[in-house]
Amino acid sequence: MLRKLVIVLVMLLFNCDVISAPVTMTPPPTTTLQVLKQEQFRNAAEKNTTKQHTEVKSVKQTMSSDMLELQIKPSVPNPTRNSTTEHVPLVTTPDDKEESVTVVKKNKKENICAPKEHIMFLKTHKCASSSIQNMFLRYGATRSLTFALPAIRNYLGNPRMFKTKLIPNNLLPSNGKVDIFAVHTRLNLEEHMKILHPDTFFVTVVREPAHLFDSLYSYFRLNNYFGVSLEDYLNYPLKKQLSSLRPRNRFGHDMMLFDMGIDVHENMTETEVRGAIEKLDKVFHLVMIAGKMDESLILLKELLCWDYSDVIFFKKNVRKNEIK
Repeated sequence: MLRKLVIVLVMLLFNCDVISAPVTMTPPPTTTLQVLKQEQFRNAAEKNTTKQHTEVKSVKQTMSSDMLELQIKPSVPNPTRNSTTEHVPLVTTPDDKEESVTVVKKNKKENICAPKEHIMFLKTHKCASSSIQNMFLRYGATRSLTFALPAIRNYLGNPRMFKTKLIPNNLLPSNGKVDIFAVHTRLNLEEHMKILHPDTFFVTVVREPAHLFDSLYSYFRLNNYFGVSLEDYLNYPLKKQLSSLRPRNRFGHDMMLFDMGIDVHENMTETEVRGAIEKLDKVFHLVMIAGKMDESLILLKELLCWDYSDVIFFKKNVRKNEIK
C-alpha cells in the first residue's frame, strides 16, 4: 500500500515538471542537399524576374519605335473621291516633340451634278426618234423650257440645210436662244449654234441600216414612188440607179448621214464615210442606238443627270406586227 502511494506521488511530481518546463522547438539540422536546393530556387526566381523586366522593356521600345515611325512617316494624298485630308496632333515622341499624321475624312455632302436643260436632239428618220422626241418635249414642258419650233408642221430645214431664218422671230425667246431643239432638221452646226446655248448637249439616234431602209420603204410608201415592192426593188437589175433617187428630195440612200448634214452621193468612198463619221463624233456627246434602247436611255440619263422617271416614254410611230 505504501509502495503504491509512493509511485503515485512520483508520477505527479514528474508531470508537474513537464508542464512547467518551457518548450523549445529545435529545428532539425540542415543538410547540404537542402542548402543546394534553396540556392537553385533563389537563382531561378532572380533569373525569371530579370527576364520579365527585359520583355517589358522590349515591348515599350517596340511600341515607341512603331509610334515614332508612324509620326515621322510623310503623309500620302488619298485619291479617294469625296475625301479631304487634314493634319491632327498625335501622341508625343520619347523626345517630347509633337508630330502630326494625315487623317482622311469623308465629306458629308457628295458632289451632285445639276440636270442639263439645254439639249439639241437631231431627230433622224425611222430610228425610234419620235419616241425620244416625245420624252424631251415632256421634260421641257413640265419645266417651262423653250423650244425651237417651225411655223408649220415639224420640219426645220429638211431637205434644205438648217438656217436660223426658218424660225419666225415671234417663235424665238427674247434672248434669241432656245433650251431644246427636237424637230426634224439637217444639221448645220454653225447656224444651229446661233440659237443654242454654248453648253448645249448634242444627242442623236441611229439604227441598223437594213432595218432602217425596210421601215423607211414601208412608212413612206416608197413602193408607190418606185412602182415595185421592197422585194422586187432589192432584186431589180437597176436598183443602183434607183438608190440614187431621193423621193421628195428627202428619203432614201444613206438617210442617217443625210439627216446629219452630210452631202451624200452614190459614189462615196469608205474614206469619205469614215471622215464624215469622225466629223460627227466631235459634235455629238451621245449617239443612241435604236436596237439598244434600254442601254442608250441609261447612258442618256447619266449624262444629263436626270431621274429615271425623266427617261420613260411610250413608243410612237411603230408598225404593227402584221405589217412587218
